[in-house]
Amino acid sequence: MLRGNRLPIVIINTAPLIQGVNSDLSQLFYTSTVHEMAHSIYGAQHIQGGSFSTSKAWTFFTEFLAVAAQETVYPGSSISHSLPWWYSDKTVWEDLAADDAGLYLRDKNNQRQSGCSIFDWGSTREDYSLALLLAHFVENRGGTDAFAHLENGGGTQLYEVLSLIWEELGYEDYAAFAEDFLLSVLLHEEDGPYRLRPFQGYDPAQCGGEENPFSHLAPIITDKGIYIRPGGYAVVRPVGGVYYPPATAAEGLCYVGISWKAAG
Repeated sequence: MLRGNRLPIVIINTAPLIQGVNSDLSQLFYTSTVHEMAHSIYGAQHIQGGSFSTSKAWTFFTEFLAVAAQETVYPGSSISHSLPWWYSDKTVWEDLAADDAGLYLRDKNNQRQSGCSIFDWGSTREDYSLALLLAHFVENRGGTDAFAHLENGGGTQLYEVLSLIWEELGYEDYAAFAEDFLLSVLLHEEDGPYRLRPFQGYDPAQCGGEENPFSHLAPIITDKGIYIRPGGYAVVRPVGGVYYPPATAAEGLCYVGISWKAAG
């Protein structure tokens, strides 16, 4: 008779009929194991501590940590399939890498590019690209040690989990943290305050030889009026180098001017 010990288990389907993933299956098995084991370990810690939650904020935080664990062990392993989803859940790496136009019009179905809070987790593909980008933003500034400091934290409210991240990185408040994060996604510099690069140990072969796959990220231009909710953002093109906010623009919005040039 089989007897359980009530410990977490990970079951991974290694069948070769995985849709939408361009990856060697043997490598996928190992990277998925690390990712799911991180979920199990983190979940077990919080079940034992009585702080387990199924809130969106807690789910977002655990997914962010699981992506970080996967990228720490296998740098670059989740970039080629998750990064393109920042634009649309139908975008694939080959399309993103081949597009040198440099500017994208927003996908109306992508809530994060339509003014909603960028950290509002809904378990969509775009959410996983957010977890990927945030994990790299944190690693680039705090190294992998930052995740070790964060793994015992958590919360049921978005402010709680985000404050853990920005405090770990030395930010005083959400505004400064969110501004740097969004500008890093938009500018993805090689170095400097708005850097965005793969984890240490990244092999360019993971992404078709790309030294920095984030270089393919381009601003998503808002072509029509948009309602920006708390935690949301929009990118607009000024006319003649000057931007005049519409009369209906909410008070308290932060405006940042950037210069951007397409790769190549």
